[in-house]
Amino acid sequence: PTAKASEGLRKVDPKEASSNLNLDRVLSSRVLPTFDKTTEEGHRFRVYRWGKYIVRTVEEPTSAHRIVAVFEKKDVPSPSVGQPLLTSSLIANITEYVELGDTTASGSDYYQQFLVVDTACGGTVEVELQSRGGNSEAASSQEPSTTGFSWLENSRRLPQRRSCAKVLRATSMEGIQESGAALTVKHVKELLDKEIATCSAGISAKRAWKRFVGDVFARAASTKE
Repeated sequence: PTAKASEGLRKVDPKEASSNLNLDRVLSSRVLPTFDKTTEEGHRFRVYRWGKYIVRTVEEPTSAHRIVAVFEKKDVPSPSVGQPLLTSSLIANITEYVELGDTTASGSDYYQQFLVVDTACGGTVEVELQSRGGNSEAASSQEPSTTGFSWLENSRRLPQRRSCAKVLRATSMEGIQESGAALTVKHVKELLDKEIATCSAGISAKRAWKRFVGDVFARAASTKE
C-alpha cells in the first residue's frame, strides 16, 4: 500500500482492507454514509466510516456503485495539555457553544459564546471573544475586555467547560480529511487574524466575532461541496 500524505491517514488497497472490512456491506448501503453528495450530472459521492477505515465511493449514471479509495486511520498520540498544535493539523470537528458567563459588576448575567476546533490527532483549539467577567484563561480579571480574542490550544479546563455549555451548531469534517481542500488549524487562525485586523480598522469586536464564526463554518461547508 502507498502512504498517504495526510495527518493520521494511510491509503490502503481495498483487497488489504477486505479481511477486516465487509466491502459488500458498505456498497449495499446498510452502513449510513458520513458524507453524501450528488452532482448535477448525477454522480453520487459518498464516504463511509467503518472502525478504523474511511471508504470513499462513487455511483455514476452509467456505472454501478463502486469503491474508489480506502483509508486507514493511523494511531496518532493525542497532544498533551498545553502542547502547541501544528498549523498543518487537519480539523475533524467544529462546534460553537454558549454558556452562562460570570456575573457582571452590575449584578446581571450574560451569555458567553466560544468556538472549539477538534483536530484529527486529538488536539483542540478554543477561541472566544473576551467579554466582561468572561471565563477565558487569557482574560484579565482586573480589566474586563470586549475587544480582545483568546486562542487556547489543548486547554486543561475545556472538557469541563464543554460539559456545562450548550451546542449552538456543529459540523464534522470526518471522512473528507484526505481531501486536498481539507481545513487546517492554519486556515482558522488566518480567518481570526483577518477579523482582528478589522477591529484595528474600527469594526466592533462583537461584529468581527460573528463574522469569524460564520466564515469558519462557511469554509468548512465549502470543503464538502
